[in-house]
Amino acid sequence: MNEPIKSLAERGPGEIQAAQTGAFANVDGFELALRMAKMLSESQLVPAAFQQNIPNCVIALEMASRLGASPLSVAQNLYVVHGNPSWSAQYVIAAVNSSGKFRPLRFKMTGDGDEKSCVAWTTDKSGEVLEGPAVSIAMAKAEGWYGRKGSKWQTMPELMLRYRAATFFGRLYAPELMMGMKTVEEMHDLNTVDAAGNVIEDVTTTQNLNETIKAAGKARKPRKAKPSPEPAQEAAGADEGGKKGPDPSLQALSRCRARLHECRTSDDLDLAMDEFREAITNPVHKDLAIEEYNKIEEKIAAESEKQ
Repeated sequence: MNEPIKSLAERGPGEIQAAQTGAFANVDGFELALRMAKMLSESQLVPAAFQQNIPNCVIALEMASRLGASPLSVAQNLYVVHGNPSWSAQYVIAAVNSSGKFRPLRFKMTGDGDEKSCVAWTTDKSGEVLEGPAVSIAMAKAEGWYGRKGSKWQTMPELMLRYRAATFFGRLYAPELMMGMKTVEEMHDLNTVDAAGNVIEDVTTTQNLNETIKAAGKARKPRKAKPSPEPAQEAAGADEGGKKGPDPSLQALSRCRARLHECRTSDDLDLAMDEFREAITNPVHKDLAIEEYNKIEEKIAAESEKQ
């Protein structure tokens, strides 16, 4: 029961072959995958998502094993967006072409303007012509891909038509190669991501919220802030009938101000604003928080320049 795991040198050909069937097929395969993953994770040739990340490398090795592809090729063409793995469209084209099921993909372009469209097609081993769904500029606009900030559909429409047509073809005729995953180009159309597959624009991210707050504060004309009630007054601020309780938004503003004055760096300021962004619900209180944020940010910037 407690038999020690053999090293590769101690195994027979059958055991090594069993270990190579997949990282999660058996103990031998998992041990071999861990050894290979450790080497990959220490390489500078793999993307940042896999460097010093053995679990990610094990997953890439498992996918490469199932696809019969090079682990390095899989790692270099696998992007992680919002925690979801995505292929590059180039890899999808290469996978279809090298699968042995089809002749190399071809693309048929027709039309002009919004009617410009592309169909990916090829023939299978029997010679039957296979065509994927047509993709057009009109479709890109209707689906919202075309108008997104930084969209390549506006600058490279013919390339994007071919990439999306190839993706549709692969998903229809070779789903085993896609493994149910989207391409990074499709993720570009759902989110704004950089070349490494990292999300750089999402209205829910702290960075974007803070940038919005900064922009709003700078866009406002300088004006003298109106005095606001002190938190202690508001906490005890019942009306004459004694029925009115404390204003949660004003209390949050008071705590936010105190937290902002404790900050020593711009990053600390961003975290402080994020901490109270949902609690400050009154628009006037939000303006006051933004004004306080800008004052302290200018003070921090001035002190940094002196140093």
